[in-house]
Order: sequence, then C-alpha cells, then structure tokens
Amino acid sequence: MEEQLIMTLRYLRYYPTQRLLAFDFGVDVATVNMMRI
Repeated sequence: MEEQLIMTLRYLRYYPTQRLLAFDFGVDVATVNMMRI
C-alpha cells in the first residue's frame, strides 16, 4: 500500500513513463497500468 502511494505521488510530480515506474519499483508494466489514476 505504501509503495502504491509513493508510486502515485511520483507519477503526479514527475510524469515518468510507465516503463520507468515499473523498473524503479520492480513491478511489471501491467501492474503500473492497473494503478492509473
């Protein structure tokens, strides 16, 4: 849950690509897609 919040806040601040977010958090791109705002 905490990582999801951090990922969301980082996305809102820097607008990184979904692939970069997935790499940074060690998750699959599909996981990032499920968390889209």
